[in-house]
Amino acid sequence: MTGGTPSVPLTNLRNLVLSRALIAVVAVMAVLLAVTLLAEGSGLPPRTVLLLVAAVSAPVMATLVWSVVARWGDRVEVWPDRAVRWRGGRSEAFYWRDIASTRARLGGDGGLFSADPFGVRVELNDNRWFAVEGVTPEEAAPLVRAINEEMLGRWFGALRQGGEVVCRDAPRLPWLRLTWLAVITVAASVGLFLGGEDIAMALVRNAMVVLGAWRGSWRALWTWHRARKVGGVRLSAAGIRPVSETAEGALAAAPYRDAPAGAVTPWSRVESASVDGYCMEIRCRDRVEPLVLSGATENLFVAYEFIRVMLSGEVQTAPPRRD
Repeated sequence: MTGGTPSVPLTNLRNLVLSRALIAVVAVMAVLLAVTLLAEGSGLPPRTVLLLVAAVSAPVMATLVWSVVARWGDRVEVWPDRAVRWRGGRSEAFYWRDIASTRARLGGDGGLFSADPFGVRVELNDNRWFAVEGVTPEEAAPLVRAINEEMLGRWFGALRQGGEVVCRDAPRLPWLRLTWLAVITVAASVGLFLGGEDIAMALVRNAMVVLGAWRGSWRALWTWHRARKVGGVRLSAAGIRPVSETAEGALAAAPYRDAPAGAVTPWSRVESASVDGYCMEIRCRDRVEPLVLSGATENLFVAYEFIRVMLSGEVQTAPPRRD
């Protein structure tokens, strides 16, 4: 909080510290290895080796510490009519009325330091943008609520005029996770054949490592596959339907348009919607499989709140608008 105003950190501070600590450890180990190899060839005494390691590592450590200190106060303050981003001691205002669209930032199983990294990117009509990432849902809640309030007011206005809202999805193949899985698998295989320990113990240990990496990679790949089949959703007062079930030529460039005739899943047959670190799943009684939306879906968090409101029965009730 800043003077009673809710604020959201631009990035998770614990993750920031841990990531810099990891970089510092790797950097010091690399310097130590390089200086040790140099000392073996030149006959340098141990004291000189330590001084060289300290001399080379000190600037790196100072830079990493400064990067943490400089970003410690970076945040987004949530005001009634705007967000104010503070970065590097400088502020910039972003008014809610100028929001064009938002993008969710989901982190799967959390990567290295966080159980469920979470974030949102806000894009404005003047091509500016700001984002928070790697935070918890609780930390991001004030910002997400303010965005939802602004966007839902527009969406319900479109519904009252018989229109619909299109949230397109462009899921991306999780190349980073697949690359990480390949590296882990190769490293485990090499260690299995080069290690001098008992083959059975090495096999069990390496298999557990590979399976741990595969779990998150498989879920990300499976999400990508299912989200491609849906392509996003079209939301109206009548119900919901996947973008993929509408002829491509019928899609308009504008996000709000008149609702075309056609079969939809009525809200009375939508059971639930849930968001985790990978995607949003919408379960319907008239569909065998849930509708899956990846984190690349336009206005994913707004769509989630929209569905929650529709399922609560407040179909024609818009949230109170900001003055």
